[in-house]
Amino acid sequence: MLEEDLPALEGHRVFASRDVEETEAQISVLLQPHRLRPTTISADYHANMDFFRFSSIGVGSIAYSRPMSLQLEEIADYYLLMFCRRGSARLIRNGGEEWVGRRHGVCIAPGEPLHAEFTDDCEQIVFKVDARTLCRHAGRKAPLMRQRIDLADTLFAPWRTFVRGMLSDPATVDFATSNTRVAAEYESLFLSTLLQGGLVDNGRADSGIAPISVKRAEAYIDDHFADPITLDDIAAAAGVPARTLLNGFRRFRDTSPIRALRERRLTAAHERLLAAESDQSILDIALDVGFGHPGRFALAYTERFGEKPSTTLRRRRLTNLPTHRQ
Repeated sequence: MLEEDLPALEGHRVFASRDVEETEAQISVLLQPHRLRPTTISADYHANMDFFRFSSIGVGSIAYSRPMSLQLEEIADYYLLMFCRRGSARLIRNGGEEWVGRRHGVCIAPGEPLHAEFTDDCEQIVFKVDARTLCRHAGRKAPLMRQRIDLADTLFAPWRTFVRGMLSDPATVDFATSNTRVAAEYESLFLSTLLQGGLVDNGRADSGIAPISVKRAEAYIDDHFADPITLDDIAAAAGVPARTLLNGFRRFRDTSPIRALRERRLTAAHERLLAAESDQSILDIALDVGFGHPGRFALAYTERFGEKPSTTLRRRRLTNLPTHRQ
């Protein structure tokens, strides 16, 4: 599927750059913020990205001229399908590693961390699929997705044919990206053929009751939120593999362990700001509850509580002003 020329994709060049930081910033806008670094020392570097969107689905290609490493704490509210048109990628996940190439791809679900290393000849093909749209189409709140996609599997043949046809025809892509009604039809066909290919693991059914592993994880988060804990730490405390814990949180809590950890830290920060002493700073409080990056803390706090941490602290100090009697 991926060996052929893909003129429809190549006609949607977003950027070409010789600067790693610019590459990281440009990709962050279309996918999400992440950390991108070369793994070898070389003066020569260039990268490019093609990308287009039809309805809630984004399609892109990313190529680097040097071996690169990408780190992302957790995938946001979308499913990321990743293949390699050329070269290969090595993903570190669930205590092991997976290789991605032309015939085998991966599905990374919301809440999962991503640590990948790309060869210098690697060109990724990525599909960014909105989580709510996919769940609605699957008819399940949080479907359990298979991690690995085998393009040689006959079940994936309809999806493979659909994607190949779209990416080889610029007129089709132009039509789908410029007409919302057509885009919705193509979105439906993309998802139907993808799900028909067995991407959803129907091996287990929900009982409606959160498993003990989720409750153990929540207790561990509550006890250790101020510590520099990771997904692997939480999974170890829960007594299950990280992937199992992610699925449990997605099914029964509609979130991820890392998001639950961040929410617990934000709640603790809010409580401490409301009770702050005069000599306590926002930075001190952020560090005390486990946030190591002040800027990210401020953004997350503002999004969660509708005001900046400085506003909460200022209000606290105004209420603590001494009253002067005449």
